[in-house]
Amino acid sequence: MKRVSLLIISLSLIATIFSTPVYGKISIDNISITSMSEDIKISVTLHNGFSKNIVEAIESGVPVTFTYYLELRRKVPMWFDDKVSMRTIKRTLQYDTLKKEYEFRYVDGEESGNKITKEFDEIKELMTQIDGISLASSKMLNPNKKYYVRIRANMKSERLWFPFSYILFFFSFFDFDTSWEKSSPFIIKTIPIK
Repeated sequence: MKRVSLLIISLSLIATIFSTPVYGKISIDNISITSMSEDIKISVTLHNGFSKNIVEAIESGVPVTFTYYLELRRKVPMWFDDKVSMRTIKRTLQYDTLKKEYEFRYVDGEESGNKITKEFDEIKELMTQIDGISLASSKMLNPNKKYYVRIRANMKSERLWFPFSYILFFFSFFDFDTSWEKSSPFIIKTIPIK
């Protein structure tokens, strides 16, 4: 019985140590909304998305995926807000340890692509910044109603194949989820036009 208790305490302590973040608070910043040729566009930055441990995992060849969830919502007084539009954006990064280059892949609805570079700063910017993503057509929105945008991000390290999934099990402890962040409420006719 004492061994079982000691084992449970030990495993709890190990889980607590590994799950304690060793990086700053990861957050969504710089939310800006603009209108361009009848489209409502959003730009946003993920702050502190690359801790030292995440960079080390990437440079070891562990693929990492950042997923952004964007929602355009209409404020409804004294009721639940309406979800007008939703978008999910996935960005994956993998480092080729032999070629010493980074491969960036993205999926945004039906659109996808990739880029290969040796510059980490360029890849870091591509992974943490969303610039001018269209959320909805301003034609489908009521010009007199208030709207806002909600954004959340998460990072997951990809599962590795056997035996690396067992040897490098602790990389999954670096996964994170941000809280939902909201833009300031806006009315369609007050959005800056680009």
